[in-house]
Amino acid sequence: MFEATRDGIETRLADSAPSSAAALAQAWRGLDLLERLAALRSHISGRMVFTTSFGLEDQAIAHAVAARLDCCAVRKVAPLSRALTGCAAWITGLRADQSAERAGLGLVSFDDRRRLIKANPLFDWTREATFAFVRAHGVPYNPLHDRGFLSIGCAPCTRAVAPGEPERAGRWWWEQAEKKECGLHL
Repeated sequence: MFEATRDGIETRLADSAPSSAAALAQAWRGLDLLERLAALRSHISGRMVFTTSFGLEDQAIAHAVAARLDCCAVRKVAPLSRALTGCAAWITGLRADQSAERAGLGLVSFDDRRRLIKANPLFDWTREATFAFVRAHGVPYNPLHDRGFLSIGCAPCTRAVAPGEPERAGRWWWEQAEKKECGLHL
């Protein structure tokens, strides 16, 4: 039995949405494993459980789930380290209200690991203030923000958030709530 919680209402997908399962099965045609897991997450906003017998098939799925963390190291952290080599300062879009980890950073700090100044000019802004600035100045932005994707990363690691969920709840959705960073801002 798979149970999902959406907007505080518990539903059993097998009982209440056979057409939803059929639609998901159709959407999976032609997708690889990572894309299928991402499609499942974007289709189902509630809690999901992966069980394993440590057989070959389950090992492939476990790898696909765990490999996303390595993906961040290869596609984000390493290239950023190369880009920041020799830099004196790094300007980021971090805001304190994005997460508890980010709230502890400050407007300007010294990044000991990279040996540079880390400036967060929007640190004390809210999401609403940021959107107001974007709208007031006609700044283009990703239309996924209008569809509930409050924090956008790569497709397998990002989903829309449900009403009332924290902004970064849609990132690395399989991780515990405390761990919502890829390694760029540690």
